[in-house]
Amino acid sequence: MVESFRLLENDLTANTYGTMERDQNGDVAALIKVVTLEKGFVFDGGMLGIVKTVQKAGEIWVYVPYGLQRITIAHPDFGVLRDYYFPITIDKARSYELMLNVVRTEREIQEVDVTANVNVTFENAMYTSEIYLNGIRLARGSWKGSIAATTYLIEVREKGYKTYSTVVTFSPEEQNRVIELPQLELITGTISVTSEPEGAKVIMDGISKGSTPLMIENVHLGVHDVELRQKGYFPYKTTISFTDDQTFQKIDATLEERIFLLKNGLYVGASYQKGNITGIDLHAGFYLRNINLEVGLIETPSVSKGTVYWVTPSESWQGSSIQLDYCYYPARIIKGNIGYGLTMKGNWRLTPQLGIALYSIKGERISVNDEYADQMSYTLSGSATIRLEYSPVRHISLMIAPSYSFPVVKGDLASYLDDNTGYIRQWCRGISVNVGVDLYF
Repeated sequence: MVESFRLLENDLTANTYGTMERDQNGDVAALIKVVTLEKGFVFDGGMLGIVKTVQKAGEIWVYVPYGLQRITIAHPDFGVLRDYYFPITIDKARSYELMLNVVRTEREIQEVDVTANVNVTFENAMYTSEIYLNGIRLARGSWKGSIAATTYLIEVREKGYKTYSTVVTFSPEEQNRVIELPQLELITGTISVTSEPEGAKVIMDGISKGSTPLMIENVHLGVHDVELRQKGYFPYKTTISFTDDQTFQKIDATLEERIFLLKNGLYVGASYQKGNITGIDLHAGFYLRNINLEVGLIETPSVSKGTVYWVTPSESWQGSSIQLDYCYYPARIIKGNIGYGLTMKGNWRLTPQLGIALYSIKGERISVNDEYADQMSYTLSGSATIRLEYSPVRHISLMIAPSYSFPVVKGDLASYLDDNTGYIRQWCRGISVNVGVDLYF
């Protein structure tokens, strides 16, 4: 019996002076416009009751209390529809439409007391839409012919368009009447788009619509692709669908920040160090909840060497009483750092580090090749480093790290060299800068 039920969003009848009614509690009643050509219907709202019923041309106005959930519809010819549950909430002072499909058959129409037929032309503005008389399909497009002289509910229907309906009474005196049926109004939808953070660019079906928060209106029925884009965040993509019954959609997106430098991750890298020590730095490390541990190895193929002439014997380094020429340099450096990473805007990270470095000091005899040709010593230094990273793409970062080193513990030979030549101070104390690339896993 009920063909459809919907909210009339732009209908203010229920809340307009002269057509407004109030329920027994003084609240403005809701209005249900029951579309039908038949009379004699009885409506029952159960315990909440019916406020008022008004017969109108082509429809019946039924005022009900807000919050009513179901209604019973009865008719002496069509029977009883018991406890019809409304598909949407009934709010106060709102208007609704209930379409009843209780039209009589063609035979029943002919039995109506009609004394004559009339010739009529239906001029349909849309050649693809269909014309219905009292719920019975008459034709697609325009139509011309003879019908019984009586009252009809005339409808024009087309998928994706709002149904046009009107009630017309034909009398035998008005032959060759022309009924002009209008262009149907396209059913469109509305999309409410919000995002966190705001200001995201909204693209629907490949076309930019503006920035959030945004209300997109007059959207055609069907399926649409919606994408939100914001610098520094991953794109948010979704699909929405509009139907005749669902013309409002809401998108509330939380954008995921585009963080390439994560709080947790392993990395390996290589860099070129220039400063008090010049060489190739190979390193590996990890971040765990921003806490950073790193180890590295520095090879010094291009380090400046210092030449020392020994003329005093020393048991600690097995010198000779004659003059010996030695070339000293830091052969290899093993280091370790600990720090804490501070992520900035997802692609940048600043990591202050404290560390230690073990310098292997090597001496080579350059005057005579004998059993005393090589000498070894060491220096243990502390360091303070500022590691700055930028990640242009996922898994790769560019790194620059200025550092200051200072000696803490020195071996006997290294200590002697430090006291007499200054080479140790040059190699193990001062500022250096690393520039390189890291790979993250």
